[in-house]
Amino acid sequence: MNIKLEIENLIRKALEKALKESKVSIDVKDIIVEIPKDRSFGDYTTNVAMMLAKQFKKNPKEVAESIVKAIPGNEIIDKCVVAGAGFINIFLKQKMF
Repeated sequence: MNIKLEIENLIRKALEKALKESKVSIDVKDIIVEIPKDRSFGDYTTNVAMMLAKQFKKNPKEVAESIVKAIPGNEIIDKCVVAGAGFINIFLKQKMF
């Protein structure tokens, strides 16, 4: 299992759900998920909300919160935290290690 790819797919699904609700039309195929330099920020992080804030016509933090709320239940992610200006920090379930 490629965890990074699975997380990208979960975020893509959450974005698609958020887009339907907001009636915004954008391309959600390019999602960058990275391992943060400071592991206290999570196991993975993404700035997708900051990249898409203009299209949503909302501030990045609001977009990040919408994405986090829309992430479907799964066996990988323990929790997601919105941080700073709109980063989404992702913490994996312990069994993923």
